[in-house]
Amino acid sequence: MTAEREYVLLSFTPAPEVSINILVVRSGPALEVSLPANWDAGLSPEDREYVSELINDWRNAQADCVPAILRELSQLAVGPLKTQESNLLDG
Repeated sequence: MTAEREYVLLSFTPAPEVSINILVVRSGPALEVSLPANWDAGLSPEDREYVSELINDWRNAQADCVPAILRELSQLAVGPLKTQESNLLDG
């Protein structure tokens, strides 16, 4: 039996014509972040830097912060970074 994985699917939409999906998955005590190969195409330099810093922060998060980060990401509803889907396990 395979354990269910916790994840949050986000969309970053800084402008109506630009949108990227970001998948954040709990992998043991760490977070894995997946993006399309050309995720930065069409983003301004400022947006590229912003997303890069977020990815770096998530990938380097301390294990005890991971549950809180996933909870926060699962509730984003305002701004250019929004939750599209999430699967968080109780506990």
